[in-house]
Amino acid sequence: MCGICGVVGSARSDVAESIVRRMMAAMWHRGPDDEGLFVTTPGARLGPWGAGAAVGMRRLSIIDLPGGHQPVFNEEQDVAVVFNGEIYNFQELRLALEARGHVFRTRSDTEVIVHAYETWGEDCVHHLRGMFAFAVVDLRQGPAARTASPDPNATPRVFLARDRLGIKPLYYAVVNGALLFASEVRALLESGWVSPRLSAEALESYLLFGSVAEPTTLVEDIRSLPPGWQMVVPLASGEFGRAVHPSDIRRKAYWNIGEAARPSPTPVKRARGAIAEQLRPLLEDVVRSHLIADVPLGIFLSSGIDSTALAALASRQRRNVHTFTVVFPEQDFSEGDLARQTAERFGTQHQAEKRCRRGWKRR
Repeated sequence: MCGICGVVGSARSDVAESIVRRMMAAMWHRGPDDEGLFVTTPGARLGPWGAGAAVGMRRLSIIDLPGGHQPVFNEEQDVAVVFNGEIYNFQELRLALEARGHVFRTRSDTEVIVHAYETWGEDCVHHLRGMFAFAVVDLRQGPAARTASPDPNATPRVFLARDRLGIKPLYYAVVNGALLFASEVRALLESGWVSPRLSAEALESYLLFGSVAEPTTLVEDIRSLPPGWQMVVPLASGEFGRAVHPSDIRRKAYWNIGEAARPSPTPVKRARGAIAEQLRPLLEDVVRSHLIADVPLGIFLSSGIDSTALAALASRQRRNVHTFTVVFPEQDFSEGDLARQTAERFGTQHQAEKRCRRGWKRR
């Protein structure tokens, strides 16, 4: 888990940097391993179009521990990305992008996003398989040589996107002529620019349903970018500090679960055994892609079919799989014994955490 944040718009560069640093500090728990910051400045090495954006991130290192520092730039240093999540098909995408002439400087999955954006523009999200929330700062002007469909009228922009199911969070607020975004609501509040005023609509939703329907949040001025959506915010053209208005921001859905899950107009009946045979390689592929990491990984293990199946598949593909279980003193719903038996069956390194009235106790 990492944390990203940024400011686009009216703030001066020093003010924008200060805001981003406060938001990063509020998300230290999301990424204690590293932090990174990028502030655009006119006339710097990025040229006169470097105006009106500051982005930062807190990193929890998973892949390419020494080389995955963010923000990550393209070859020309005019496209940068901050990213929270994992791209599971990054190795395949890297090969495809290298074949198109891109030069990679790291082994991280983050760099794939930069070059995918260079190649496919906003359509890059259709090529990404994984869980993600990211912001691309694009300081290019006019057509880009590496883009599949160059736009002669392209102007500097910030491009934000969230994964199809919304596994990774992304919140934003338009205040004081600027767009602020972050992985957490608390980070936006720590910016000092967003009022903590309670949303009556969201409070009603929470009291009725026990949750708040996206894109609203419990804070009046904060919205979430919905799952499967992307957003484009224009940058100032040659001047720092141009105000961002809500009408400037372009949002759209690039994926919809309703359409993706729509039944076929001509359904084909299959036997249960045939369905199981089709499901198994899909699960094996998913588990294999999730196990790509430079640090130990674990599975939260209960006594259910889903986590048991994942533990079984993971133990066949990787040694020393770690499993974890929460054990409760109430035996009626504690799954500790069954989870332990599952761990013994598949030879995982199992650890149980007992929840008692005074807190947590390791068993």
